[in-house]
This record gives sequence, structure tokens and C-alpha cells, in this order.
Amino acid sequence: MEKRKLYKISVIGENGVGKKTFMRKYTNTDGQEYNAGMNFSIKRLNFDDQPILFQFFEMSSSLRFENIKTIYHQGSVCLILIFDICNVESFSRLHKHLSTFVDSVQDTYHNKFCIILIGNKNDKRDETCLPVDDGIKYAKELSEWLGREVPYYDVSVENDDLEYIFLDIAKQLGQLFESDH
Repeated sequence: MEKRKLYKISVIGENGVGKKTFMRKYTNTDGQEYNAGMNFSIKRLNFDDQPILFQFFEMSSSLRFENIKTIYHQGSVCLILIFDICNVESFSRLHKHLSTFVDSVQDTYHNKFCIILIGNKNDKRDETCLPVDDGIKYAKELSEWLGREVPYYDVSVENDDLEYIFLDIAKQLGQLFESDH
């Protein structure tokens, strides 16, 4: 019997960008809300005939949770950064969220984690929203910093099928940790 691979994934972004909707839709659950502002969901899938278990953790970006964020990120091997394409402030704060995550996991994994960048709410795109090129450019900057590809997905979490994103995550994690299993 093949051993199941377990991966902890942090879902990060400003409040209102669609993190909770993203988790609920993908895991087909309302998640487990342990306290106001923190959610946990699990998704099982098979990738390359291997059972995989993703544990998703999402926390409010509220200042009252700042003191526990480093604990919350520990053990994460993937960061999903989500921003609202029609909210420039949510995009400009991604670096702050990334820094908090990296400070939390760097000593453990020495940059052995993947990052996925998601621009959400493309169904609401108009001339006031960020262009797709801004997300692509930031993903390229992250790729250069991390030393491997950081994909950018421009989606509507509410309306799009997101399965391909999670297959990409499984592929990236498999490549990063294949020698560990």
C-alpha cells in the first residue's frame, strides 16, 4: 500500500479577496472554522497514481492575528497568495504577506516551498482593475527570487474550475520533495 503524502498549504491575502470561497469551492466543504478569522480544510486527490492530502489553512489578515501568523505558517510547504484584481491595495500588500510566510518557514525548509499567485475576480474586470500583465510581472519577480517558476492564475474563484491549479501544486510539490519520500 502506497503511503499518502501530506502537504500543508497556507492561503494568504487581504480580507475579501476570496480566500474562503477558494477553499470552500475546492474542498467542497464549508471548512472547519476554529475561531473567528481562521479556517482549515482538507482535500484528497490522486496525482500520478499517488494519494495526496492537502491541508489548507487560511487566516484573516486582521491585525489582531499578527502575533500568531508565524505559528500558523510553520510546516507549510506551499503558499497560495490571492489578491482581488479590482483592489489595488490587496495586490500591493502581497509582499507583506510573503515576508511573514518566508520568515516563518525559511529556517525549516530553506526556500524548499512553492508559491502560487492568484488574481481573483476576473469576472468583474473593467478598466479600473489591474491588468493581467501586473500579475504576470509579479510572478516573474517571485520566480527569480525563489529560483523556480511561480505560476500566475487570473481566475474567478466563484465561476472557474480550479482543479488544474491543484494538479500544478501537486506536481511542484512532488518535484520539490520527491527525494524525501
